[in-house]
Amino acid sequence: MRRVYLVWVRISGDSEDRIRGMALNYARAEKMAECVATFLRLLTKKSFEYGVKSYEHGQFSSDVLTDDGCYSRWSSAEFENNGDNVDSYFR
Repeated sequence: MRRVYLVWVRISGDSEDRIRGMALNYARAEKMAECVATFLRLLTKKSFEYGVKSYEHGQFSSDVLTDDGCYSRWSSAEFENNGDNVDSYFR
């Protein structure tokens, strides 16, 4: 199965991740997540987390109420380049 990567943010007070984008590879999703964080900072949002989740294409968890079916989840602290990707996203 192929994996898809979703960009997530969690603003202070949220109880669940907000999905803000999707990519077919991790590197692209990481760049997108950094861009989402930049936009949130421009909107003066100060307290938020962001990152990338991976899912198997065409699959979902049988426990649809409590398990979001995420295969892996990374926060921005775990990103390989920690912000170096933002400029390259716009090229």
